[in-house]
Amino acid sequence: MSVRRCSTDPVSPSIHSLGRLLLLPCAVLSCSGDPDPNDPIACTEEFRSWSVVVVDSAGAPIDGLTVQVVRASSGAQLSYGEPAFSAGSYRIMDDGMAAEIRIEGETIEARTSGGGETFDAAWEFGADAWRCHVEKLSGPDTVTAVVAR
Repeated sequence: MSVRRCSTDPVSPSIHSLGRLLLLPCAVLSCSGDPDPNDPIACTEEFRSWSVVVVDSAGAPIDGLTVQVVRASSGAQLSYGEPAFSAGSYRIMDDGMAAEIRIEGETIEARTSGGGETFDAAWEFGADAWRCHVEKLSGPDTVTAVVAR
């Protein structure tokens, strides 16, 4: 078994500058141009998910709500709204919708159905050019539910 040792000696500034100059064209070539959604690309393994925290008027998280998430343009119910990882948190969107959501963005709404507390909220989500990830364009991170009458 061999052990590789790294030198801690300072590198000459001229060698550092030369290395940067040699790497610059590679960086420019690999990052130039606008994304072309028709070019095949490997998406990252990162999976993005968005949730909303629902709180009462005192700011305490509310668990146990039935949350419906719908596409505003069609009223179609989406398979979201289940509790997320923290108290009072409900998943409203994730990268599973990247192939279906409009790149330029569209409105997604969430609301409670039945129960004592209610809320209505809206977000704008879009997709990246390669449809790898959904991106939150606007909308709240926390909503306050009100007691239904």
